[in-house]
Amino acid sequence: MGFTPENATGRIGIALRERRPRVAAGRGARPGHAARCRLLRVWIGLAACCGLLCIFAIASQADAAFEFRAVGARPGGMGDTFAGCAEGVDGVFWNAGAVAWGKGVSITGGYERPFGMAVLDAHAIGAVASTGRAAVGLSYLEYGFSLYRERTGGLTIGLRVVPRLGLGARIRRMQLSVAGAGRRAWTAFDLGVRIVLSPRIALGFAAWNAGGQSVDVLGQGGMAGVAFEAVRNVALLVDVRKEAGRSTGVSAGVEYRPARRVVLRMGAGGGAERLCVGAGALHRGLRIDYAALHHTVLGLTHRVSLTIGR
Repeated sequence: MGFTPENATGRIGIALRERRPRVAAGRGARPGHAARCRLLRVWIGLAACCGLLCIFAIASQADAAFEFRAVGARPGGMGDTFAGCAEGVDGVFWNAGAVAWGKGVSITGGYERPFGMAVLDAHAIGAVASTGRAAVGLSYLEYGFSLYRERTGGLTIGLRVVPRLGLGARIRRMQLSVAGAGRRAWTAFDLGVRIVLSPRIALGFAAWNAGGQSVDVLGQGGMAGVAFEAVRNVALLVDVRKEAGRSTGVSAGVEYRPARRVVLRMGAGGGAERLCVGAGALHRGLRIDYAALHHTVLGLTHRVSLTIGR
């Protein structure tokens, strides 16, 4: 059949009726997904900036009450390197942004005897209820002896804004008892961020007493950490911590899982506690941990903790 205007017109009409919309790949195929990716990048950038500011822009002060106190034998075995690794119920003491990881109810309790001295015993207990996206937690920490005692109760709320980003806040009520001076109490709040960059890499940022409440009396500071699974069953952790009135410290740790129910740990702290070792046993939803932290002058500190739940 030869070319005629009528044939051309008919073919064009058929082509127009059968034509399907064409979308350029990566532009309009999933506008909602692209918007979420942009929002995630913004949140990550803001979170990282806030975390770093909290750590390195803290005014100097003398030693204070209610400074950051590491809780748990698991972090203790790694030189108290835990900012990037903490998740679930551990977040009520380490990083409020991490409490929403996990699901259901989890409980943890810990005991510490610093330098083998019973008068310095510390006790802690925490609990979290999480839906997998939002979580609420309670915590209690007590340290000291009859002449000087610190008690801290906390309420933590965390939310996973997107699957890889968690934000959280903790309100603490602190009571100090000093023999001959009575009791005083303060309220302060802490902030936390957790970012999971990939299944093998996680970042954590935390700031305590973020509002600067009574900084002439109360401790204030921040930390940032990264947890990285170098090879299967081996995790490497590094933390940077800044406490007001103290120099910036760096700690590192390693966690190795030689068997399904056994965990071994080692770490080096950024302070006087130079070398730390620990171990843990796991069975279903139960984990028992022990750690020994060596102080270069005062000797050993022993920690034990029990965690139930995910």
